[in-house]
Amino acid sequence: MVSGEQCLNLNLVIYIKSLYNRLTTLRKVRKTMGLERTRKQGHTVETIRDAMCALRDTYPNAGAREMVSLLYHEREMSVAR
Repeated sequence: MVSGEQCLNLNLVIYIKSLYNRLTTLRKVRKTMGLERTRKQGHTVETIRDAMCALRDTYPNAGAREMVSLLYHEREMSVAR
């Protein structure tokens, strides 16, 4: 007979596995759509310099977080702060 604690643990394991499956599926979907994140895009300071300069001219008062957002939305470049 299964105790209440074992049943709770089993339900927790099933829930965690379903979350993991959704995460791996999301990763696959993002990859097929070409939506790679920061590390996969392989940007360096040199590769984002021109885009940063152009955005800085347009948005001179933008802070670091806003520049990251602008790079992502206007130039499709995912970069870290």
